Amino acid sequence: MVVEGRLSGAGISIPSEGSFLSCFQKRNTIIKYHDILSVERDVPGCTQVRYLCRSSKPYRVRRRTLRIRTSSDMDLEELADPTSESLLPSQEMPRNSTQSTNDEVDIVNRYIEQRAFAHHDLTKRNHTALVIINPHSGKNKAERLYNELAAPVFAACGFKTAVMVTKYAGEAKKVAHELDAKNFCCIICVSGDGLIHEVLNGLTSRSDSSDALNRLPLAQLPGGSGNALSLSLNHGETEWGALALGIAKGSGDLIDLMAITQKDTIYYSFLSQTFGIVAGCDVGTEHLRWMGPMRFRYGIVTRCLSKHKYPCKIEYVPGSAATDDEQADIVNPNLKPLKTINDEFDPNAVVEVHKNLSMFYVGKTKWMAGDALVFPLAKPLDGCMDMMVWDTDIGSINALRMLIKFETGAHVNHVPFYKKVSSYRLTPLNDEPHLSIDGEAYPPEPFQVDVIPRGARFITPNY
Repeated sequence: MVVEGRLSGAGISIPSEGSFLSCFQKRNTIIKYHDILSVERDVPGCTQVRYLCRSSKPYRVRRRTLRIRTSSDMDLEELADPTSESLLPSQEMPRNSTQSTNDEVDIVNRYIEQRAFAHHDLTKRNHTALVIINPHSGKNKAERLYNELAAPVFAACGFKTAVMVTKYAGEAKKVAHELDAKNFCCIICVSGDGLIHEVLNGLTSRSDSSDALNRLPLAQLPGGSGNALSLSLNHGETEWGALALGIAKGSGDLIDLMAITQKDTIYYSFLSQTFGIVAGCDVGTEHLRWMGPMRFRYGIVTRCLSKHKYPCKIEYVPGSAATDDEQADIVNPNLKPLKTINDEFDPNAVVEVHKNLSMFYVGKTKWMAGDALVFPLAKPLDGCMDMMVWDTDIGSINALRMLIKFETGAHVNHVPFYKKVSSYRLTPLNDEPHLSIDGEAYPPEPFQVDVIPRGARFITPNY
């Protein structure tokens, strides 16, 4: 069915679909330029528009055939010029003559596409994204959700993909280590945060690691239990269609990494390190993955009530968040930390011995799960990590109250031990079995963490 459409500053205005109120009040719907995935000539004088429909959840790709009207005082040359002052985003344009010829439709279509992909390099649509799916992450729905909700968005906007489904743990790290970086424009992980950790450490283990990390931005579609990276980079958005659109039209921006040394081994982290309660409720509840995100709550409550202690020594160098101007001056000379766990730590560091430690949590992103805004002051480019520590002395009830406030980030106002650090070292003082890095289990041995400024590129949405 052909529908009348009208160009406006925000997008294409079309009549809303009929309802019992439509006979009393005429309403219009705006197809926003950002949500447009493709435009092409349809029947004579008409344009076929594919766009992401957000009127109901889950968001899905929709196709409409439109006869588009433009301004009476605008000629086709103006329309073909995206810098025309007549088409400033804030302007609303009145109805007038229908574009009836194919040439005129093509000009309208080119203008719409220029607006729809204004912040996106169209040449990238000729390159291929590597999509890596962990079919067992979360509730084992990652592959189905990708095929139903994300793949149609990529196909509609001409975003080419090569899909692989992992068969065993560690396969993604091997693929990232061995792939030809010139063949892909980015790597999209359909999983929880663990798969991204694998891919990141596969890329950092390459002989051309700096070039590969700069050439291949990483992205996440939330197929796991936590999905912290996706939440943090997409401002809490959880709809797969919107996230896929953000990837297809996004840009690869540099963010800080964290380099972790244990003995003679270096790992790279983008998310967090936990020791104590949180590590136990994360890697200690792997057998409860069928519960989805609820497994974290179960683990937290049971461990808080047990008043378990995790003695350790913490050494850290206080840091202060860089301003926006200072962030622009931070550069990444290489991926190697200046010192490792085998070197003497900074003699000016603060040293704390916690015999009754309950929770140790360090992060680089705001969100750690959909209901956990753990580090609301974290910034991707401030050259610091956010550290939070508390002991069993605060009591189980107060600990639970604090953890409940994670949902909104309100705990920051009540935690005197929330601080910014640029480097730290943790030495366990017992045989506590759980250390978690980016949600993955690691040996509970002494480790040191340093910020690597602008260490890797991650895709962020352009809106």
